[in-house]
Amino acid sequence: MSKARDLARVMVDTSGLIAAGNLGNAVPADGSITSAKIADGTIATADLADSAVTNAKIAALAASKLTGQVPRANAPSGSILQALQATNNSVYAISGTGTFTNLSISITPTSSSSRFLLLANIGQIGHSGNGSTIALNFARNGSSLNYISGGSYNGMVTFVNADTNAGNTTGPTIIFIDSPNTTSAITYSVIYALDGNKWVGRRGQDGYIAASQQFQVLEIA
Repeated sequence: MSKARDLARVMVDTSGLIAAGNLGNAVPADGSITSAKIADGTIATADLADSAVTNAKIAALAASKLTGQVPRANAPSGSILQALQATNNSVYAISGTGTFTNLSISITPTSSSSRFLLLANIGQIGHSGNGSTIALNFARNGSSLNYISGGSYNGMVTFVNADTNAGNTTGPTIIFIDSPNTTSAITYSVIYALDGNKWVGRRGQDGYIAASQQFQVLEIA
């Protein structure tokens, strides 16, 4: 069909303008329709393509519109991203240097900027001899996080039992914030160094008093 024949079908009113409804099948040129020509409230949700509205076009969003969980990577600063715990209820003897039984935790950081709050409570440590010194530390991947040097026994917590009846007990707590600056898996442990012999989980002379040991690792955004 020729263009002339198509135009013959277009009706023109008495003023010389094209009558309303005569261009129903016409396709407007790109960019020819301005926002002023679109009536408010006439575009339905179904007319919007998926992902058509970008974040830059959203000025604010009511809290009531938020559902589900915020991804850990988007949590605000100070948020707890992960919380892990290790416990031990056994009683055992220690000497020299080593890691407390079952007090190791492996964790993978959400971000390289994450910090880790380390908390450990040994419950009870009883000595089985006079003048037994012990130093307690945290370790990351086997390396001590204690930055103090100069003594024979350096620790975040150190103490000496001088009770000759071998029954003196102590329940030490260690707290430390570590910034590993990595997204690779980390293993944190609670370690010790001592110059004598000790019991973990009980007083030195007998099992009349006993306590468990706990270790917590919290990742903080």
